[in-house]
Amino acid sequence: MKPTRTGRSDEGRSDEGRSHDDDRPKDDPGDGTTTVDDLKGLVERFVAEREWHVFHNPKNLAMSLAIETAELMEHFQWLTPEQAEQAVREPSPRAEIGEEMADCLAYLLSLANVMKLDLSSALREKMLKNAVKYPVATSRGVARPGDPDPRRDGKCPPLPRTPRPDEVSGS
Repeated sequence: MKPTRTGRSDEGRSDEGRSHDDDRPKDDPGDGTTTVDDLKGLVERFVAEREWHVFHNPKNLAMSLAIETAELMEHFQWLTPEQAEQAVREPSPRAEIGEEMADCLAYLLSLANVMKLDLSSALREKMLKNAVKYPVATSRGVARPGDPDPRRDGKCPPLPRTPRPDEVSGS
């Protein structure tokens, strides 16, 4: 049972007032039209109304983000990849996982607010760096350099393998 925008439970509520493609209220614009700036403003208003700025510094926010990501990981701990895929399709775990993801996003947005960081620009710049670091020709389908890729069937030359720390001998 999750609260609606008015704080009332939506248990037993029909699809009336909801979009048909998911379970968000019809008046929620969703990812398709909500901007990062809209979300940063939402978080900023929430923090300001509670006078929490005194607690929101980069160290505290980064630590809170790490704690929330650990809470997100708990939902998948000890599951096989197949079980994890199933969990995200079932309504109850999916809602709980979504709440943890929202907590992570809220702390990330709050940290960006405190740092006055433009997240869109930061992400674009990072993806450009990643494109240089991981070119498609040598990175497609590869989880770790040197790991076999079952989809390649030997069509691409093997990538140099980076030894794991336990494989490196002390000098």
